[in-house]
Amino acid sequence: MTDLIKGVKKPLRLGRGISYILLVTSKDVIHSFSIPDLGIKIDAIPGRINRIVKKFDRYGVFVGYCTELCGAGHRYMPIVAEIVDSSVFADKVANVPKTVKKK
Repeated sequence: MTDLIKGVKKPLRLGRGISYILLVTSKDVIHSFSIPDLGIKIDAIPGRINRIVKKFDRYGVFVGYCTELCGAGHRYMPIVAEIVDSSVFADKVANVPKTVKKK
């Protein structure tokens, strides 16, 4: 399990006790974004944006997977979410640029 967690390049880092709107889509085929221990399961469909509103009350590292058989790379699609103290999270967010550059 540790290797799996370390293998995810960009884990989802979220602050505990903060409500989030998660927007999910896909650019290729149907996927299903699932982290069972956090109560998340939402389809990612090309051309459509699905949303889920969640507030996380537990600290920890949680692992999920794409639960839709989506092609040859399906088994290599782990999802990792880390729920951290909201004050630590706020410090990290403060250092993120406020504007998004368009491509």
